[in-house]
Amino acid sequence: MASIFKNGVKVPKLGSVNRRVWDISWEVQKIKTTKLRQEVLKRCAAEGIKISTASVEHCVWRRFVGLVNHSKKVVKHEK
Repeated sequence: MASIFKNGVKVPKLGSVNRRVWDISWEVQKIKTTKLRQEVLKRCAAEGIKISTASVEHCVWRRFVGLVNHSKKVVKHEK
């Protein structure tokens, strides 16, 4: 099966902890809560997933689905 890339992010492998965070993120997104991150972290903690792992992977998932723009800022130095 080919890897899926979108917005410069690759979907984690099925069965991995990282993928479980993504699956939870998609589940929570469907219920259209305004506290998406909080709900995802709460559900991940309930399943025994480390908060740090859940937090990072949720941020990567957000970039994948297009909820954030991580374009690099160019800093111009004056001479």
